[in-house]
Amino acid sequence: MEKRRRFSSLLLTALLLTGNVLVLTGCVGQKDIQSPAPTSSPVPNEAFATDLQALNAAKTTFSQYQRISDAILADGGKKPERLQAYATSQQYADELTGYEEIAANNYHSVGRSSFDSASLQGVDESGVEPRITVYLCIDVSGLDVLDNDGQSVVSSGRVERSPVEVVFTQRNGKLVVSDKSEWTGDDFCN
Repeated sequence: MEKRRRFSSLLLTALLLTGNVLVLTGCVGQKDIQSPAPTSSPVPNEAFATDLQALNAAKTTFSQYQRISDAILADGGKKPERLQAYATSQQYADELTGYEEIAANNYHSVGRSSFDSASLQGVDESGVEPRITVYLCIDVSGLDVLDNDGQSVVSSGRVERSPVEVVFTQRNGKLVVSDKSEWTGDDFCN
């Protein structure tokens, strides 16, 4: 059995691992799951003509989600509601905790995060709304978090590339992030 952990902000976890910011790791629980094997769509894909289209739509959505998340971090956690257009209400609430901690500590980020190695785990259209699950690697090597004095608060031992599993759903015909969890199975990022 593999485990995955859900984070209020996986970026913050990767960036901050010391002192007063341990609370920023944002662990909100752990779930045991079976190690999933990549699969094809279980039913004919009506929302996306092909799995490649589903993966490309997920990558585009996550790119927008990540760009907005980076902007909120750069702004010191201010105006986090910008992320609502790209996340379900639950995922937004999970991320909000991290942004509030950034603001409370008067931190802000410089640089930006990125992702790569995106691969489709599956498309499930058996429910009311289609779900797309994607594995990808988040890279925070280009992102730093600074305090009010401009000093980095990033742990020197941080992990710069982290495997994650991201689940997307559709809301009003638009793909949004509904879950972002650290993948603790085999590290496919290194």
